[in-house]
Amino acid sequence: MLDQLINGFFEDVDRYEFKEIFDNLVYRDQYFVLEDYQAYKKACNLANEAYKDKSRWAKMALVNIAKSGVFSSDRSINDYANKIWRVNSVLKG
Repeated sequence: MLDQLINGFFEDVDRYEFKEIFDNLVYRDQYFVLEDYQAYKKACNLANEAYKDKSRWAKMALVNIAKSGVFSSDRSINDYANKIWRVNSVLKG
């Protein structure tokens, strides 16, 4: 897929315009942009397979929604205040 940056896939763009991006990603990925790419592809494939079974997908979606409360922004901010910044919330009470 990365080859599309340099193989002429983008017809209206000089094929060397993205060469520096390609080289940095493939040969010098200092920010580890592609570090988890294989895991990402695997997760996408698993999600695509799960989506084919509408009943299973609906159940997974419902469970996901039901369990998402623990990830609320209020809880996250409160955790930062208590555990990282060690400050008291003015909204507690």
